[in-house]
Amino acid sequence: MSLISKLPPRVSKLLLWLFVFHILPGGCILVGYEIHQMRLSWRIDEFQSVIGQVESHTINKRWQRKGHIKYLIKVSYRFVVDGQTYKNNKIMLGEDLYYRNQSDARAWLNEHISDDNQIEVFYLPSDPSVSLLDKSVTAGIYFGMILGFAFAVAGICLMVGLIRGTIISDAKSKKIQTYTPMYPR
Repeated sequence: MSLISKLPPRVSKLLLWLFVFHILPGGCILVGYEIHQMRLSWRIDEFQSVIGQVESHTINKRWQRKGHIKYLIKVSYRFVVDGQTYKNNKIMLGEDLYYRNQSDARAWLNEHISDDNQIEVFYLPSDPSVSLLDKSVTAGIYFGMILGFAFAVAGICLMVGLIRGTIISDAKSKKIQTYTPMYPR
């Protein structure tokens, strides 16, 4: 007998709703997003460069497990292609750009942003709204894909288990309710 079939029917149905409508679609959305990122990474050589203008830049301090700190770089920029202005804040494909030392994060900003707040922007000629500041690709794309598949598979397995458990518990409850002895002892 599974753990799920031991739960009250209302709890099973609530869990079924949670997993079917949150975990499974969440995993599918993550996989779709990562596939899009991977397809862009395959086209990274098509990106062209233009000089853009930095609107703002910050270094955010984020705490990680075991007391480690990472410094996350955020840059908002705009650039012009064929007379049209585009705005973005994407630095690279895969994941956010962060460093373990604040001095390294500042060095990246100093290296990429000129004194007059100009920065080199790489954009996709077929869709200039897709732009980056760094053309390198991180392993974060593959990690997100694996995580998305794990969520999708977990959602499917739990959904099947919950449906099966609900059917079994409903069958047992109907069987018990419909049985009445003809000759009481």
